[in-house]
Amino acid sequence: MITGERFDNVYLIDVKMFGFTGWCSAYLIVGEKVALIDTGPANSAEVVRAGILKHGFALKDITHILISHIHLDHCGSAGILLKEMPEATVFVHPRVAKHVIDPSIMMENMKREGGGKMAARFGELIPVEASRVRGLSDGEVIELGKGESLKIIFTPGHATSGISIVEEKNSGIFVGDAPGVYLAKENVLIIPSPFGSDLKQAMESLKKLMEIPAKLFYFGHFGFCDTPKEILKIALGKMERYWEIATKTMEENKTSEEIVNRIVAENSSTVEQFKQRGDGLYEYFIEELIPMWARGFANYYMKQRQG
Repeated sequence: MITGERFDNVYLIDVKMFGFTGWCSAYLIVGEKVALIDTGPANSAEVVRAGILKHGFALKDITHILISHIHLDHCGSAGILLKEMPEATVFVHPRVAKHVIDPSIMMENMKREGGGKMAARFGELIPVEASRVRGLSDGEVIELGKGESLKIIFTPGHATSGISIVEEKNSGIFVGDAPGVYLAKENVLIIPSPFGSDLKQAMESLKKLMEIPAKLFYFGHFGFCDTPKEILKIALGKMERYWEIATKTMEENKTSEEIVNRIVAENSSTVEQFKQRGDGLYEYFIEELIPMWARGFANYYMKQRQG
């Protein structure tokens, strides 16, 4: 397990999402140019700003902001930070560039799916000028200089806007949430399945990542991982397990609500050790995240079954 906040030219920023440490990541990757990978939620902007400065860089040094996927915990503070990044452009999956320019739909979706309380917790998104947003192409390479380049791989599933970013120098991949939530300290991997996610598509994306000879993963939740192949195998197994649970439930003539209950039970035992943190992360998972993800998966499964 890699500890610390730096691996060669990759710098970890703990965005302290909702006040939790070791939960949500942003990264700096440095060549001749400096890229910021993900930004944390809107109300973490000052934390990200401080993290950039802590690592010895100024905000004006940032030339690229790459967004792994358009969920509020990964793109929320882009508009705020750009005010101090005159040279920076935001790079995203092309189908969601419009949502960076006008984030109102993202905010409405969060209110609908997570409730007003959760939406408020993320803070208000600031629109980004269209001239400062660019859609990416699958397979595109961005040169940062000094032997560092970033290759874009479209990895939909967790989100339709999902991209993974292969960095050349260390054979690492910024995977966002594509393989799930992995907290190395607790050695816990959970498959989030928010509304709009596609489990079958996610599995295909992980198989694509499996073919890349990566030595490191940089997770959106949370930090460095030096066992990428092992994590991918575990993630694929857990995704297959979700499908098996849902299929068995339907074979027993149960309702979709029972799928929700069984997915909640499956994941609740996994996060038991979060109780030891004593910071409220366990309660956040049990009371909000796991039930929301379970409903997202049940909704997806029933649509697949009916289709």
